[in-house]
Amino acid sequence: MKQANANEKSIERTLDQQETLLVVDDEAAIRRVLCQKLSREGYQCEEADAAEQALNMLETSPIALVILDIKMPGKSGIELLPEIKSGYPDMAVIMATAVTDIGIAIQCLKLGADDYICKPFNLDEVSLGVQRALWLHGQRDDDAEAQRTPDG
Repeated sequence: MKQANANEKSIERTLDQQETLLVVDDEAAIRRVLCQKLSREGYQCEEADAAEQALNMLETSPIALVILDIKMPGKSGIELLPEIKSGYPDMAVIMATAVTDIGIAIQCLKLGADDYICKPFNLDEVSLGVQRALWLHGQRDDDAEAQRTPDG
């Protein structure tokens, strides 16, 4: 019965709550396209063009998921990812890159990324990746809550 209630809560949260996403990319056109698509899907989107701006936004805004470009001037997405996971361990993170290097993808996943998407984007795949990452994080939250709640 607890599992059914947890699933219902997760579905309700997905349907009722407009999640806020942060798109971090040094290319304005990429940020704009992703935000337009995800806004049409019902998400609120914030944008950052560099690592420091992204960290500042995470401190001040309730962000549910970050789409993080790997190659950016200054601090790269690979350098920023451990900082995000350290400060916000429950944050969903999807890495984005134009480089199709399986070694980099594996490194990102080992550092805590939930998914890895390649440019040029298939926007429908990006949307599905966001939904999947948010759902998985919602499930983890529900499982943790169920473990803290006594039976009965």
